[in-house]
Amino acid sequence: MALRSFNWPLLVLTLAACGEPSAKAPDALPPDAAPVDAAPVDATPIDAAPRDAQPVDAAPVDAAPVDAASPVAFTQAEVNALLTTRCMNCHVGVAPLGGFAMDPADFTRSTHDVPSLQLPRLDRIEPGDRTRSYLYLKITGEHLAAGGFGERMPSEVEPLSAAEIEGIGLYIDALTPTPPREACEGALDEDSDGLTDCLDPDCADAPLCVVEDCGNASDDDADMLIDCDDPDCVGALACTPEDCANGADDDGDNVADCGDADCVALPVCNPELCDDTADNDADGATDCDDDDCLGVGACAAPMDEEEVQRLFNSRCAGCHIGRDLGGLRLDAPFTQTTVAVPSRSSALRRIEPGNRQASFLWHKVNGSQANVGGGGRMPQNGMLTRIQVERLGGYIDALPPSPIVELCANFADDDGDALVDCGDPDCTLEPACQPEVCGDLLDNDGDFLIDCADADCAVVMGCGLVEICDNGRDDDGDALADCADDACAVFAGCQLERCDNGVDDNRDALIDCVDPQCVDAPACAFETCDNGRDDDNNGQADCADLACANDPACIEDCRDGVDNNGNALIDCLDPSCARAVPCQIEDCGDRIDNNANGFVDCNDPQCAGLGACGQENCGNGVDDNGDRRVDCFDPQCELTPACVQPFTTDDLSLLFSRGCGCHSNAFLRAPFTNGTVNVPSVRGAGLDLIEPGNPARSFLYLKIAGTQAAGAGNRMPQGGPYWSDLDTARFAAWITALGQ
Repeated sequence: MALRSFNWPLLVLTLAACGEPSAKAPDALPPDAAPVDAAPVDATPIDAAPRDAQPVDAAPVDAAPVDAASPVAFTQAEVNALLTTRCMNCHVGVAPLGGFAMDPADFTRSTHDVPSLQLPRLDRIEPGDRTRSYLYLKITGEHLAAGGFGERMPSEVEPLSAAEIEGIGLYIDALTPTPPREACEGALDEDSDGLTDCLDPDCADAPLCVVEDCGNASDDDADMLIDCDDPDCVGALACTPEDCANGADDDGDNVADCGDADCVALPVCNPELCDDTADNDADGATDCDDDDCLGVGACAAPMDEEEVQRLFNSRCAGCHIGRDLGGLRLDAPFTQTTVAVPSRSSALRRIEPGNRQASFLWHKVNGSQANVGGGGRMPQNGMLTRIQVERLGGYIDALPPSPIVELCANFADDDGDALVDCGDPDCTLEPACQPEVCGDLLDNDGDFLIDCADADCAVVMGCGLVEICDNGRDDDGDALADCADDACAVFAGCQLERCDNGVDDNRDALIDCVDPQCVDAPACAFETCDNGRDDDNNGQADCADLACANDPACIEDCRDGVDNNGNALIDCLDPSCARAVPCQIEDCGDRIDNNANGFVDCNDPQCAGLGACGQENCGNGVDDNGDRRVDCFDPQCELTPACVQPFTTDDLSLLFSRGCGCHSNAFLRAPFTNGTVNVPSVRGAGLDLIEPGNPARSFLYLKIAGTQAAGAGNRMPQGGPYWSDLDTARFAAWITALGQ
């Protein structure tokens, strides 16, 4: 290109347009000025030595001015200077407009072959093609029609002049085009490397292929949505709100629940104030009813008797207020039925003054009753709070201890007077020490048995007039007990057992010979199977008796050549061996070892010479072995070359796509023949993957057949299921056919 001088009025106009709008330079040419004569432009490249030798800030070269009607390409230095002056205000720094930061030292690094963020299918500058250069479209205002967005560049100031735009366009068109590069969208393989869009490593940094980082305050994937506003971040840990009461770090900031700043203002994270009658932490419990107040101020004080009574009235109504569930009533005053009163379910007293640990009632509300007696926890309609349990325990501990008294049913001398339980006068009035009155319809002695149902009344007149026939006692006082008493004549347990009718005659749950009454009955004698006698008198002796069917002396071993049961019939000649496996006849065509001798079908000596076990000639049109199957229809011929139908190429493509997923995107990718036929294998020691006409030298066939050399990897498909013998033979036939 011939040397030319700058059109200094034009440059003045250009530089003036780089900032805010301003008045036109006084010496600028009017729009209708006559064209300036310029030297003709030759074919010298724009980066030729004469031009590059002229510094950007050198004095103007003495040459004819540029003809405005025939603009020429800007140099790289001129483009760099123009864009730096006009665009640097918006496109510089760590947060440039639109994510486009220019390098003032060399704008090419941030523009040439660099995908635009707003329209990634176009580079900012596509060398050799202004129409595919998004930067050019932005300064012409044509970016919207191409699918981009945003304002025309430069924004909010006067656009570049037509001459400046054309100079940049010619600069781009004169650049040497770069080889095709992956566009990273559109499902096309632009660089022909077999990988499309985001699967191509060239797209690793393309905005469309960048995964949104949901916590860096940046629009990583250039979809104009940042972090949690981006749908890609739905479900991301950083975008999950913190649940302030579940013990987990829901939003992944390594701080859980109320320790997370997100929860500071929530009621659940406010401490409970224990004396303001308000539920400060919104857990449904106020002041001393909230376990957070355990041990705090007034909430640490023991209950007084009035508070305990109110607690029982509100929490034990329905079970122990107005009722005595389990014998316990807690109506006012509860102290009469609890303090120093023995419990029915424990050796402890209900309330042991001065000692909660010795008070069964405290254990019941604390949930530790299983260790001292049992039963369910109280109250049944919901546990007391920890504070309520603790303050009730404080009430018990504060009671003055009572004198030691005798417990009347623990077999111990509790008060140290050498008298135990009911033998101690202290127990005179205890229910357990009262005699049972056998006709007053009351449980006088507290053992839950009333009148004649109580053993204490067994010998009392009126409770023993009826003979009980199986208790070993003379209940009715006639000096005859149980079955010896005529009153028991019709009692089932007093009937005689018949030993051969299959009925429990005396209703003792023991039938016939199982009943002790039948020990000596002839029908209950056992047959001895090798003494020559009819021991059980049923007309059949020893092995002839069905009772001896499973006796070792009567069992014939059907394949040892010995008459084991002494009936003069050996092994399979003995009728007892009729169904024994060793005595079965071998079926010579069912592929089963019918007689369990270790030989199947034609391999069994029983099948020797039979027609079905002869050798079939697979190509003569004759049923040679007499199994009514000719040539290829005979199983013997199934895998012979003459009878194997080769796979079609389509058949194999389908098999590879379904069963060889490890290689479906590699050498077995359709069409699989491109990556296999006459293609050397990597691990096959000089073998091709498929050598036409020669399965034995086709490494892929050897891998599928499982006959690959040691060290050549696993059989294919890895992990199975492996191909059948027939499918493997059909693959071999296909390879053989390739060589024909």
